[in-house]
Amino acid sequence: MAKDGQEAIDIINANSDTDFVEAILLDLNMPDVDGFEVLDYFVQTKVMDTIPVCIITGEDAPEIIGKVKTYPVSAILLKPFSTEQIETVVGKAIELKGRKYHSKKNNYNSFVKKYDFELKRYCPDMKQE
Repeated sequence: MAKDGQEAIDIINANSDTDFVEAILLDLNMPDVDGFEVLDYFVQTKVMDTIPVCIITGEDAPEIIGKVKTYPVSAILLKPFSTEQIETVVGKAIELKGRKYHSKKNNYNSFVKKYDFELKRYCPDMKQE
């Protein structure tokens, strides 16, 4: 677990084989390097092509959520949230990762639609944009 955005970037940089990371739970509000800077780095280095990233944040302003939606994130979870909601979101992201990279058809869009439906079914009270 990284204590801030720079450490998250350093961990990814130190490991050329990112298979050891099943999913990333990224807070937008971190010291030094914030979540958006980490997202920019992940997009630039194509980390998000192989690792699902779920955003957690206490920021619910429409402009913040809108900005998050411009990135290929797997989910947005607003604080406060329960441990069960985190487990569900991360579990579904890992499942999606497995389906995305191991499916013979690699029909990513249909998996994303099913993933969104399942999240709403399992976490109906979860604030997801």
